[in-house]
Amino acid sequence: MINYRLFSCVSLFSLMMISAAPSMAAGFYIQEQSVSGLGRAFAGSSAHPVDSSTVYYNPAGMTYLKEAQGQVGVHLLHPKSDFTNAGSQVRSNGTAGALVAVSNTGNGGNPYSTVEPVPNLFISQPVYGTGLWMGIGITAPFGLSNEYDDGWFGRYDSTSSALEVIDVSPSIACNITDTISLGGGINVQHANADLRRAIPDPTAAGGPTPATDGELILEGDSWAVGYNMGLIWEPEDHTRIGLHYRSEVNHRLKGALKGTTPAGLGRAGFFVEGEADLDLPQIATLAVAHDLNERLTLLSHAIWFGWESFNQIHLELVNGADLIDKQSYENTMTFAIGAEYKLNDDWTVRGGLQWDETPTTSVNRTTRTPDGNRTWFSGGATYDVNEKFSIDFAATYIDIEQGHVDRHASFDALYNLFAPGAGLFTTVDTRGSTDSDVGIIGVAVNYKF
Repeated sequence: MINYRLFSCVSLFSLMMISAAPSMAAGFYIQEQSVSGLGRAFAGSSAHPVDSSTVYYNPAGMTYLKEAQGQVGVHLLHPKSDFTNAGSQVRSNGTAGALVAVSNTGNGGNPYSTVEPVPNLFISQPVYGTGLWMGIGITAPFGLSNEYDDGWFGRYDSTSSALEVIDVSPSIACNITDTISLGGGINVQHANADLRRAIPDPTAAGGPTPATDGELILEGDSWAVGYNMGLIWEPEDHTRIGLHYRSEVNHRLKGALKGTTPAGLGRAGFFVEGEADLDLPQIATLAVAHDLNERLTLLSHAIWFGWESFNQIHLELVNGADLIDKQSYENTMTFAIGAEYKLNDDWTVRGGLQWDETPTTSVNRTTRTPDGNRTWFSGGATYDVNEKFSIDFAATYIDIEQGHVDRHASFDALYNLFAPGAGLFTTVDTRGSTDSDVGIIGVAVNYKF
């Protein structure tokens, strides 16, 4: 019998939890959906189902759980980033077409909040007498949130970014043979975006300044549906191979382009309705788990991300105008290794390493996602309080390779919305480098019903 009250109450509680904008991972994918997984840098998560978070990493793993259970977890992220100007330049009507240095008031400071929470919730339960398992996960698998200091040198690329994707995934699983389990689910997503940047004043003599800038805001939201499916195969005792596929999800954000024109264009407010595509990548995972003995399990995985779907932000306005912001993300791979060791009946410890490739390069990287290749160092533990109740702890340090931004932007099409035929132009080359890292701690509570 399915505990419908449990599903309803827990789902409502988790939706209340997921209120803060999450921080980005490589690109803007958020891996942090399991505290036990975080403790081993997520190595082998699709082949090593130890709790109900397997609903996210491979729903086939529900068949390995011994009873109905639920998990509530939170990851606290502390990202830091420090930009250095590397000769950003602008040309406009006001500079008579000459390149001049971008006028600025600084390097933007750390654009991230001190601590950003990423909560998640999972429940899984057997459908007694059928051999089936059902589960649900509520997560925030994609997102970013940052805000730079006023007047910084990269303001014509971005001033603040907020993207939040909430995913509700009802799932099902079953054993089809003694050695193969199958599982899958649908992913119902809501995306909400608020992207801001400064608009340079093309008429300002000597070049635009923070005092003459306008503001451009793109906001919108969308509902969309995808799917995921996976299997776990045991080719021999104590060895599990997990395969998992998460589909591309195509959002159509409905919202508006709004803001204030620069001083030279009258400081007028504007509001134009429009739509923009947000195509989230497909993800394919191959994972292996091997129980070396009764206490020690070795884990690894390789994950492919189809980031090339995030090629551009194409905004189509109701007045017929199109604005395109190139992103040009590239497909990537992630690799991880890890291990778990059962110390005794109460404690399990774990650790892992991960290499996470960025989908951005210096010629397409933006200040919204000042990314680089990432190396993860993780450790964690689980304490079994009793037969029903356990607590997961984990900590991770992520070292991010220095990233370089060399971003060219033209504002001509935007000016044509405000003053068609006026011949206004501005091009901006935002150039800089960033040093970044992330610290994460996570805590989760597991309960077996």
